[in-house]
Amino acid sequence: MRRLVKAVCLIVVLGLAVTACGKKSRLEGKVVDGKGKPIAGMKIIAKQAKAVTGDEQFLANAAADGLFSFDSLHPSSDYILIPTLSDIRFGIAKVPIRSALAGDKVVMEPMVLRFIFNQDGLIVDSITGLEWRPDVLQYNMKFAAAVEFTKNLVQGEHTDWRLPTRAELKSLYDPAMHGKFKIYPMFHLTDCCAWTGELKDEGSAWGFNFVSGNEIASPFEKPLRALAVRTRK
Repeated sequence: MRRLVKAVCLIVVLGLAVTACGKKSRLEGKVVDGKGKPIAGMKIIAKQAKAVTGDEQFLANAAADGLFSFDSLHPSSDYILIPTLSDIRFGIAKVPIRSALAGDKVVMEPMVLRFIFNQDGLIVDSITGLEWRPDVLQYNMKFAAAVEFTKNLVQGEHTDWRLPTRAELKSLYDPAMHGKFKIYPMFHLTDCCAWTGELKDEGSAWGFNFVSGNEIASPFEKPLRALAVRTRK
């Protein structure tokens, strides 16, 4: 009878080996910001890349030190890790990982989240310390209107908003991003180009193109997006 049980444990079904009589695998990780500081309160979803059972999605909570773990992943399976905070998914941080063999564990490299939403719904850059307002207006404006918009903007308790510099906009560009506009998804940018607050000459100012990754000189009368930024104090 013992030999029969042992044999059943090694049966291959549809190309998937049922090993170690149902033993699962463990995954350990850590979630940190852009400076390596642990992020507490983060929820991590582990979702199978190709679902093969009815329980292909698991949830773990990061502790105060940023550490999280999964104890019941399917062995030798491909997963996508998705961090969430206050029901907001960080689409830029999806991390592919392969689980360990049955009864074993994988310790992954820290999951780095550069951008975090604060309680006011603003985007905090943990590397530069800048605070950004998502592109919620979804329309373009001429340069003078863009300057006026940021100057008069009130968000939360903050009124010291401005148009960004070329370097600040360029820091948001990432050619590895999926989609047409190579900017982190939480910015909700739906057009290519945004104004900076830097003048080029008497009739134009600098902007930035999130398709090509290039700085552009644009006439004042040409409408571009206005991404508002402030320096955190």
